[in-house]
Amino acid sequence: MNFINKIVQTLWTKPVFEDESNEVQNRFHGGWLSKKYNYMAWTLSCLQFKKFYDNVELVTDKRGKQLLIDILNLPYTSVRVELDCLNHYPTSLWTLPKIYTYKIQEEPFIHVDGDVFIWEKFGKNVESAQLCSQQLVIDHKPQYITIEEIETHLNFIPACIRKNRAENKVLRISNAGLFGGTDLDFFREFVKLSFEFVDKNLSQLSKLKSGNFGMIFEEYLFYCLAKEKGIEVTYLLEPLVDNFTGTRLVDFETIPSKTIFIHPVGTYKKYQQICDLLASTLLMNYPDHYYRIMSLLHAFEI
Repeated sequence: MNFINKIVQTLWTKPVFEDESNEVQNRFHGGWLSKKYNYMAWTLSCLQFKKFYDNVELVTDKRGKQLLIDILNLPYTSVRVELDCLNHYPTSLWTLPKIYTYKIQEEPFIHVDGDVFIWEKFGKNVESAQLCSQQLVIDHKPQYITIEEIETHLNFIPACIRKNRAENKVLRISNAGLFGGTDLDFFREFVKLSFEFVDKNLSQLSKLKSGNFGMIFEEYLFYCLAKEKGIEVTYLLEPLVDNFTGTRLVDFETIPSKTIFIHPVGTYKKYQQICDLLASTLLMNYPDHYYRIMSLLHAFEI
């Protein structure tokens, strides 16, 4: 059995450096409390994945390459500078560059967000999966508002989503903190459908007020298409019901003895305590990188 040994991350800098304060899902500073913590998160994430995997690829734009590679000196195995072609899209579609990254993969891969941190390799069940995801999220209330807005205002909705909505009252989505697998044919179809979902509705997106459309054309579409095709999705973590309250996903204080996977989802990145724990974790494990970031910030170079 062949195991996936390629990790991929995506950085589209347009939403990172444009403060769209009116956006509900604002990705200014990567969603973190300040840019300092965004830089620390990317640094810790890259270094931890390089600790356990030989092949860690970054897909980014020109500004992202300058920041992460030329200035922060992060040791990615390879870098693909391709995402400037997406700059005509609004920043609210901040998950779309990840869809593009899936599109250009030519071998089995595991994609992880830039705020995901590991203290162990993924299990063989994930590394050999036809499709894999961070975890199944069930009955997450904000998603109902978004899907109802979509059904009211958008012109095109993929058939697999319509089918799933007709057959199930409870929403289930596949969290994309981790996405990947060996089935590249599935990802080609998924990517085509996702871009179609976006492009056919561009003129109507201003009518969506919840700010969660990106989760629908990525996470919910992934779940619905896999379900329609009868493809089993291997999940890294146990299912999460309703919301992320009390989640172990931000339990920095018990790494690595009890916690080996961290992903500060949603508003957790705005909590000062979480930001402080991120900073102290980077300082403790990679002091040179920590002090480099602090020095660059003090010199106004980043």
